[in-house]
Amino acid sequence: MIIKKILFTLLFSCALYGGDTAIDRDTGLMWQDDAGVIKKRVTYAEAQSYCKQLTLEGYHDWHVPHIDALMSLSYKKFNRPALKWLFVYANSEWFWSETTFAGNSAKAWMVNFFYGSDDYRIKSEKAFVRCVRYDDK
Repeated sequence: MIIKKILFTLLFSCALYGGDTAIDRDTGLMWQDDAGVIKKRVTYAEAQSYCKQLTLEGYHDWHVPHIDALMSLSYKKFNRPALKWLFVYANSEWFWSETTFAGNSAKAWMVNFFYGSDDYRIKSEKAFVRCVRYDDK
């Protein structure tokens, strides 16, 4: 699988990799890409805490992504997962965004990477989280 990923990257130059992270060249965002991404489901509050405590490659400023950043990973030409080919660790499940649903503060937006769709859910539900670093320039 790693060889396939490297070849794809060389062909399309859409990502840069460092150990446990991937940088999306389309957005410039650095994304978590370690086993923690697909290890367990967490609530919205647990996702927030997890990202705040995360340290990868010497960086300590990780966040749960905004819905727009998370949707930028969706690639609907693929499915199962409908995800840009950036990551070693990926699945077709629901992932938290930090974006609270405007109509009800007990809900937040999520992305399901089975087909790349988004929806809002109760924050007490459990889903996966992929933390992101925003450009600090």
